[in-house]
Amino acid sequence: MEKEEKYNCWYFMKCGREPSGALVHQFGVCPASTEQRLDGIHDGKNAGRACWVVAGSYSEQKRFHCFFARIYEDCKKCEFYAVTKAAEGRTFIEAEKLIERIQAP
Repeated sequence: MEKEEKYNCWYFMKCGREPSGALVHQFGVCPASTEQRLDGIHDGKNAGRACWVVAGSYSEQKRFHCFFARIYEDCKKCEFYAVTKAAEGRTFIEAEKLIERIQAP
């Protein structure tokens, strides 16, 4: 059986906010793409598969859905969140544990 490819949020959402992305000049680099404390979580690069806990990963543009510090419930409705949670199954790391990792000294 072939292993399913796991995409980072910026690729899945096609937001263009990853470093050197097409929309960085307009919206800035998404902090999820540079948050190194979550590197490797759910097999993602930086916080690419845990973007829902990174403040500032949200934009007022409709297609950028996640911003934990503001409205975590909206992130639970995001297609990327649902796909990630389903792909990880029992190994999915809940937001509270991810936040602890970000806040650790």
